[in-house]
Amino acid sequence: MGALRTLGNLLDTGDSQVKRVDEGWELSGSYSDVCGPVEHREVLSDAELLARPSVPLSAEALDDLARQLGRDPLTVPWARERRLAEDIARDDRYAVTRLLDGVDEPMPTALGVPLLTLALDAASWQVALELLARGAPLVKPPDTAWSPNDFAVASLDDSDGALAVLTMLLDRHLLDPLGGLLRQVWAPRVVRVLVDAGSGVDATGPSGGAALDGALEGATPLSVALIHGCFAVASALVACGAALDGRDQHGRSALGLSVYWGKEEPVRWLLERGASLDVAPDSLGRTPRSLAQKYPDHPSSRALLAAINAVPG
Repeated sequence: MGALRTLGNLLDTGDSQVKRVDEGWELSGSYSDVCGPVEHREVLSDAELLARPSVPLSAEALDDLARQLGRDPLTVPWARERRLAEDIARDDRYAVTRLLDGVDEPMPTALGVPLLTLALDAASWQVALELLARGAPLVKPPDTAWSPNDFAVASLDDSDGALAVLTMLLDRHLLDPLGGLLRQVWAPRVVRVLVDAGSGVDATGPSGGAALDGALEGATPLSVALIHGCFAVASALVACGAALDGRDQHGRSALGLSVYWGKEEPVRWLLERGASLDVAPDSLGRTPRSLAQKYPDHPSSRALLAAINAVPG
């Protein structure tokens, strides 16, 4: 669970440098591949440097570079996009507004990523609200298997700003609360907003494939929260009506899946709240009891078997 939080990586310039040389401008630095560090160096003319889609320097350094080339930084894509990305990362709504209002052409992306996607990824809620007010679309991160809905919900924390963003996404019908969207939630307050908007508290799909381990495919929101140790989210789900002994697409209960996963805490959490020790077998004929007997050395199995042995008779 959880979104990408990759804006910091996009802003990392490493040891890149740009300096004037006799032939023009020298770009140098290093990157890592499977064989280790790789040094790179290239020399570009003024026109070639201006034509590049990006230059790996900070916004301040790029502004200075643009001026050395005789250009206003706002007219050079790599300078203005870097400035915009840094403003988004700081959640500086005023700076983002001023920059967007100061250019003649639309700026739908920065560093190759849609602006609202960057804001959500950076938990920059004030900037996200500004972008939504300007009509920015909800788009998944490039080159990922996320859906826009899943990505947005997994990005949200429990802050007032995040809830304001969620409310605007729902009000503008940019986010569909139906399906298994609750399987992506990290924050208990988000659970309550989505349930009020119509999310099924036990719904298992079709949302969730991009961020869930294969063994959790088809699992209930309660099972996913417990497996990932999100006990506050699990409590919010139960408070909103999630069934402790609900069955998922494969006939598994949260207790059975928790035993199979091997961690003790989810099993104890469920037993303390009254989850049944005896439920019908899942689609593979397994019950929590049979799984515990099959894997007796797992902490989850020991917790369940101790509970079974403690029952009188």
